[in-house]
Amino acid sequence: MRLSVLPMPSSEEIQFRRVHELLRDYPEVMAFLEGRGIDPRRDGGKTLAQLLPPDELWLPELMSELRWRGNPAS
Repeated sequence: MRLSVLPMPSSEEIQFRRVHELLRDYPEVMAFLEGRGIDPRRDGGKTLAQLLPPDELWLPELMSELRWRGNPAS
């Protein structure tokens, strides 16, 4: 059985998916989340839009962690 890798998500998807979904689909974001004090056990049901400042200065850094996946999903 071959597992397929999900393509890079859009910035909208990153901001509004729940933390537990992001970690399930994009495990490489774990270090980014931990570095901002986000604990999946405590915050798994919340979105990054709820947990991080609305200025979105964190978004380019997170997207760079996912860049190896290719173009953002539509």
